[in-house]
Amino acid sequence: MSATRVRVIGIGGGAASGKSTLVEALMRDGTLSQRIGGRVESMSADDFVREVAAREPLQSKIAALYPAAVRADGSLDRALLARAAFATPALLTQLEELQWPLVAEELRGRIAAATASGTRVLLVEAIALIGSPLEPLLDGCVLVDLPREERIARAVARGASQRDAVERDSAQAKHLAALRAASPVHIDGTGSLAHVAAAGAEAIAALCSQDGERANPAV
Repeated sequence: MSATRVRVIGIGGGAASGKSTLVEALMRDGTLSQRIGGRVESMSADDFVREVAAREPLQSKIAALYPAAVRADGSLDRALLARAAFATPALLTQLEELQWPLVAEELRGRIAAATASGTRVLLVEAIALIGSPLEPLLDGCVLVDLPREERIARAVARGASQRDAVERDSAQAKHLAALRAASPVHIDGTGSLAHVAAAGAEAIAALCSQDGERANPAV
C-alpha cells in the first residue's frame, strides 16, 4: 500500500444492511488498523447530509423543493421529507442532485486532512457510491450483502413502518444495482457481527494492498 496517500474505501449496501454496524465495529476493535499497519478514519454520508441539510443554503433549497416538510419554526421535518422522497422518484432525484455534490466536497476535504495526518484508510459509508460524485474519489468498494426481506425486517424492527421500509428499499434499488454492477468485494451480512467485521477487515486490507492510483489522481 502506498505510504503517500490515504486509501478511500466505500462501504455500500441497501438500507439496513449493516453498513454502519460494520464501520463502527471496525473503528472500535482496531482489527483493521492492525491489518493495514496504520490509522483508520470513517465518514458517514448520511450523517453529513443530516447535518448540512439543517444549515443554509441547503435547507432553503430543500424547503423550496418540498414546502410541506417545513415546520412552523422553519426547520425541516426530515421524516416527512424522507417518506415523500422515497415515494416520489422525481423528488428523490432532485434532492440527490442537491446533496451529493456537497458530500463529495466534504469527502475531498476529509481526504486532504487524512493524508496530512498520515491516515492509511478512510472508510466512506454511503448508499450512492457508484454513479454519484463520490465514485471518482474511491479506491475500491465493499458491498455488505443482505437479502431484501431481511433488510426490510431490520428496518421495521428499528421503528419504520412496513410500507416506509419497502418504499425506501425500492427507491434505493438503483444505487444498489449500480454498486453490484461495479463488481465490489462482497461481504455476507447475515452472519454474526464478529464474522462480518472479520470479513470486512480482510476485504479492506486486500483492497488497500492493490497497486494503482485513484480514478481522479488530482484529488
